[in-house]
Amino acid sequence: MKNLKFIEYKIILFAVLASYGAQAQTAPNCTQKPISKERATTDGGYAWIVPGSFGTPADNNNKPTQSILRIFENNIEIKPAHSSHRDIRRLGNGRFSHYAKIDGSGEAVRLSALNNSNIKTNGKTYTYCIGTVMASPTQSSTLTITPTIPLNGPGTVPKVASVALGSGAVYYVSPSGDDLNPGTLEKPWLTLSKAASTVTAGQTVYLRGGVYNGYFAIRNSGTESNRISFVAYPNETPIIDGTSIKTNTTDPKFASYNTINIKGSYITLRGLEVRNSARTGIDITGNYVVVDQVNVYNNYLTGIAFYMASYGVVTNSIVHDSYDYGLDGTGGGGNADCISSSAGNTPTTVYGYHTFDNNLLYNCSDDGLDTWTSQYNIVRNNIIHHAGYSNLSNGGSKSADQPAGNGSGVKVGPGGNNTVSNNVTYNNRVRGYTDNDGPSNKFYNNTAYNTVAGFVISKIPAATLKNNLSYGSSINIISEALQSNNSWNLSITNPQFASTDSGNANFLMLSGGSPAIDKGVNVGLPYKGTAPDLGAYEY
Repeated sequence: MKNLKFIEYKIILFAVLASYGAQAQTAPNCTQKPISKERATTDGGYAWIVPGSFGTPADNNNKPTQSILRIFENNIEIKPAHSSHRDIRRLGNGRFSHYAKIDGSGEAVRLSALNNSNIKTNGKTYTYCIGTVMASPTQSSTLTITPTIPLNGPGTVPKVASVALGSGAVYYVSPSGDDLNPGTLEKPWLTLSKAASTVTAGQTVYLRGGVYNGYFAIRNSGTESNRISFVAYPNETPIIDGTSIKTNTTDPKFASYNTINIKGSYITLRGLEVRNSARTGIDITGNYVVVDQVNVYNNYLTGIAFYMASYGVVTNSIVHDSYDYGLDGTGGGGNADCISSSAGNTPTTVYGYHTFDNNLLYNCSDDGLDTWTSQYNIVRNNIIHHAGYSNLSNGGSKSADQPAGNGSGVKVGPGGNNTVSNNVTYNNRVRGYTDNDGPSNKFYNNTAYNTVAGFVISKIPAATLKNNLSYGSSINIISEALQSNNSWNLSITNPQFASTDSGNANFLMLSGGSPAIDKGVNVGLPYKGTAPDLGAYEY
């Protein structure tokens, strides 16, 4: 098993290694400043963690080619720069990385000496400087939007690539616009309903920053080669707010309204903030819908829901704090997932084939991610915690003293046939991962920490489990399941985490002497540069 690196609420870039040569040069036009190596602490491997403020944002924006921080040992630049923490810890070779918490605090560099020596005692000097920023891309209809809210990279791998926008006309909406306008940048529309009823295949709507009244439907459809796209205007945050409509507490599940309804197919939402829905934040019944870089929170019912739909995608997003407070405020909690997909309670048609990749999900009263009766979904690289708890900020005060929902981090079933890989779940109320009586699921390279049950498998044909790690949690797996090289199969009762404090930079990182390192089996998954990929791979 590989070293496990995860930090709560921290967005870390595990950049693709650049192919630098062995000889490093001092950066031109770059004034070097000292690094206080006396403050360095070891991470148990080759790497040393040095806290400090380095005068540039931490590299949590998934743009390694635009990095401007450089590190030097005795005036020799350390390269390759901005590699994974895992490679620094295990391999050394002069790599470094730069990271911080989501709010910018806790900033530090992690580096190893060129000869992998102790930087505190090797007599060498370490300095840094700020180089030159590469030019930003020009705005176009295919521009990848990076919203101002920190959404690009909450999971355990670099940001998933964005789907290309269509090649058709471009329109604009603004909270200060007018629906009688032509929808241009200079004269934008006011409402999202106007935009949704106007755009056709290949066209893109840019949302200027500010607050919009929620509750609108996208009924038109794009095509495979020309999607309809609603995206944030560069460097601005459009907020779709549902406060104007309150939840119908006499029939909250069916009489209330979703903030965004996507009924068309081949639709893209990117860079939006969706909050305070009377029901579901984003409800999707169309096919081939992509939701990317969104922040969905404080909803009644689910944050993002797919119903009788297929081939949907949710990537690079944060979904949190959804709580259904039941009929007239009692008996709530059991219907609000962060993300869900369903083929209906008694499906006669196979729906699913969704991909949920690189998302941060937390504080949802039922489950973090529930595929329910949909099938053939891919759940990977997600971080999920505190599923199954009450949310007092969203109407749940009357249910504060009773258990909320099912409390599973990842629930795949009873549809079955799902693949769950490279996820981290922790501090969930009941389970880390469960097949929920669903057949033929696959669980590879996942980590469960501090949950009543780490893995629960009960259905035949049973699941396949390889390279998973569970600690501080029980295991409830039927004998028919195919298991190999999981921590419980290897009798690893203590993986020796460097820290179990979610606020620590080494949270759930394996120490250098951990019995879990390199004990997995290669299941053919590409190594992403850091845990929770726990397989034994060739280098």
